[in-house]
Amino acid sequence: MPGDDNGNGGGRGAIIASIGGAVLLGGILVAALVQGADRSPPDAAGDASSPPAAEATAQASEESEPLAVTTQAQETPPATDSAATQTPPEPAPTGGAVAPTIIAYKDPSLDFEVRLPPAPEGDPLIQSLKAEAEQKLLRMRPRAKTDYDDRKAQGGQAFGWEVREVWTRTATAGPLTSLAGERREYTGGAHGNLVFGSRIYDTRTDKRIEFLDMFLALKSPPPSLVVAVCEQLKAEKLARIGSETIYDEPITCNGADANIDLSNAVFALAPSDEAGRFGGVEVRFAPYDVGAYAEGAYGFTVQQQSFAHDLRAEYKDLFSGEAPPLND
Repeated sequence: MPGDDNGNGGGRGAIIASIGGAVLLGGILVAALVQGADRSPPDAAGDASSPPAAEATAQASEESEPLAVTTQAQETPPATDSAATQTPPEPAPTGGAVAPTIIAYKDPSLDFEVRLPPAPEGDPLIQSLKAEAEQKLLRMRPRAKTDYDDRKAQGGQAFGWEVREVWTRTATAGPLTSLAGERREYTGGAHGNLVFGSRIYDTRTDKRIEFLDMFLALKSPPPSLVVAVCEQLKAEKLARIGSETIYDEPITCNGADANIDLSNAVFALAPSDEAGRFGGVEVRFAPYDVGAYAEGAYGFTVQQQSFAHDLRAEYKDLFSGEAPPLND
């Protein structure tokens, strides 16, 4: 994901719009968060800790930092046309406020929005995602403004950068909860970019874990998972482009000539038709990862029966049943 660690951009402005409890102030969308009596929100696609949220003031100066925003939005986040659109997530855990978190900023040079799923107040995974989104915004603002100003100065077409990132809760079982993220951005060029992310959080240790870390040390990634992903990708390729190839090379799932690479795959735990269990894993590949950009993204579900026997003992009992198709 792009960005550097320079200072802030943005300008002074009066209130120009009011949107359902949120206010567009000097290019900054501001909204009150009601989570109990607390107004400070949470975290985003990395491991940064959350900086304190600022209170909205009547004016925004050029030196002011963008505000992280949490709103109690009632609408469902807009659907995307990605091939890997998330299946309907499980309800958020109960207890405390469950408002979605929205980190948003807009001026002529940058239109930025990150949506995080409903969660109880203080949810550490959402806190982590929110803090990362705030840091992304701080890095992108000066870069977007410089690009916008340079284009204007050179007499070219000045356009703003656009970022849309949406996270959804895919499944929860035992101490583990899983989220999947989809980030679309345009910063110039022939087309925008699409990036996927995921988070798996273990409440026993209060730490993030990786899906492949859930397997036995000598089997990560286990051949069973590699072959299952490979065979499903071949089926998706055949249905979409009529060919089981990656950049014109035939896909081989087994043996010395196997050419499937899971290093670009993004894994999120999938729900099950059995309550309180994971039914499998959702797998996503962004454009270019396993084919030309024109093919788009690939996303599908691998059933737990394909790999559960290679899981570490503490995770095996969390998997059973069947997972729904990713696009349903």
